[in-house]
Amino acid sequence: MCAIDNFRDSLKAQNFYSKTTEELQSISTTQREAVDALLGGLSATANLAFFATDHEDYKENGDANNDLKKLSYCMMFTAEILHCLLHNSEHAELALRQRGKS
Repeated sequence: MCAIDNFRDSLKAQNFYSKTTEELQSISTTQREAVDALLGGLSATANLAFFATDHEDYKENGDANNDLKKLSYCMMFTAEILHCLLHNSEHAELALRQRGKS
């Protein structure tokens, strides 16, 4: 198992059926909000990176390649975080529906 797999597994919530209705509602809401916030931030970051790398000063200093490597490494983990948050939100919603509380 690689580092990203271990990281992803540590973020996933467990035992949804033992959680209270309030806990499930909180998981569903906050994790869905986090997904929206992260996606918005990623979109803005991608736009900034795209236009920054087109600037002559940025290209000449050689920073663009290094920054893009850092950004892509960050995005590998961010994708896993988003996957886990969606997993948690969807499983919390499922548990709530099965309780008739959605």
